[in-house]
Amino acid sequence: MLASRSFHFFVAATVALSVLSTILGARAVVIHLSAAVPQNRLPFPELCAVVGAVVTATVLRPRLWEWDRVATRRASLVSVACALSGMLLPVVIVLLGSTRLPPGVPWSWQVSNYLVFAGIAFCLGPVLGPALAGGTTLVLYLGCGVVNHLAPWAQDVLPVTGYPGPETHWTVASSVVLLALVVHGRTRGATRWSRRLTD
Repeated sequence: MLASRSFHFFVAATVALSVLSTILGARAVVIHLSAAVPQNRLPFPELCAVVGAVVTATVLRPRLWEWDRVATRRASLVSVACALSGMLLPVVIVLLGSTRLPPGVPWSWQVSNYLVFAGIAFCLGPVLGPALAGGTTLVLYLGCGVVNHLAPWAQDVLPVTGYPGPETHWTVASSVVLLALVVHGRTRGATRWSRRLTD
């Protein structure tokens, strides 16, 4: 069951994105569509971590799901463990990027934001398949960045924080992560429909 999941690609992608995050840790993608409102920024460590979650959700999907779905309960535990490690290890990407920030600059809100989108990617992966789930997650991430820019009041509604923070949404983040674990435990990482979409 573990052999059917590409852990080596998962680790390699996390290392590569960690290096990129460390190099670009103090930089951000600027969203400035309207001069009437303050610009928003997507910090590179957060962006790299979200991309890492999407890549991770793809490479850790079960390749032998037809066997996993009829296997013992161990298959569910393996799926949950893969999802948990896939959501938590990329937190290192944000942590390493934060080392490039000046002292006293808040960055924990980036971890909170990342966990929300990682949870979304891992919730959608078993249902929609990796490509559609990853694309949807990235569109939601960029969309929230645009909404936080054009409608700053939306931060009171959205479960993510816009630049420069420092508010966090740990309750939402942990809830989405737990939901993703439940989804993986129930589906063992895939469904017939998502397999049809990717085969």
